[in-house]
Amino acid sequence: ALAAALEKASFADICITSYIKIVPGNLPADAFTVQGVEGVGVTFAKAGGVKCERCWKYTPDIGAHASHPTACKRCGDAVERGR
Repeated sequence: ALAAALEKASFADICITSYIKIVPGNLPADAFTVQGVEGVGVTFAKAGGVKCERCWKYTPDIGAHASHPTACKRCGDAVERGR
């Protein structure tokens, strides 16, 4: 239930990262953990895609917005709404 609630939030935006995947279950052996916080671990990997020149997130949808070819779709849409 907690994992489902976290997936509804824009957790990647909250944590200022390109992508977050929440996986309930056993922790991987190489997960970073904090003493006293049981059942929570973090693993890291390089994000795929290309860096958006506006938000700096790495995402596969760079160029999805025709008017802003160096921005991700989210940022391209935001810039268009601001015009």
